[in-house]
Amino acid sequence: MHVPGNKRLEGKTIAQVAKERRKSSFETYFDLMIESNDEIIAVFDYILEEDIKALLVHPLMMISSDCATWSEKGPLTDPPPYVPCAFGEYPGIFERYVRDEPLLTMQEAVRKMTSFPAQKMGLYDRGLLRPGMWADIALIDLARIKDRATNMWPHKYPYKNYPHRYPDGVPYVIVNGVIAVDGGRQTKARAGKVLRHRWP
Repeated sequence: MHVPGNKRLEGKTIAQVAKERRKSSFETYFDLMIESNDEIIAVFDYILEEDIKALLVHPLMMISSDCATWSEKGPLTDPPPYVPCAFGEYPGIFERYVRDEPLLTMQEAVRKMTSFPAQKMGLYDRGLLRPGMWADIALIDLARIKDRATNMWPHKYPYKNYPHRYPDGVPYVIVNGVIAVDGGRQTKARAGKVLRHRWP
């Protein structure tokens, strides 16, 4: 948990703070939201892995993340300690559910992350590799891919370790035809653009 202006709470769980305050976890979380002016950040283990697996294989399921991205040093000011979704969401799917415990084929996983959501949002020039499309490409080494943002998956890893770590096994990323990750290292290219959906 990260509460700006209250470093004493940094890294504690809601349950720990609730016990200190002699309140329920539910009450404590909302108290902290009020105290921090809604700036509290917490990671919740709110879904069972069996449910995740069931959802992943459903034909209408797409894969996404609700997290913003930044460098592994965090944003420019006051970096929150727990933002593993920015680093481990997609590599974790490939590592766990394509390679180690194959629930999805590589093609299914890629489609659920790229062309399927792009088409759903009306972004018809993204998500596929064909003439006339924008060249957004991630090269993945499936044998080496590893989510190193280890608090992304609390059922396997402790919350406290290394949330801001880039994955292994993604040697190259191309954004709009420009190399953004070269040999596993970020370049200074800023080729991205704001994407706006358009309904048919």
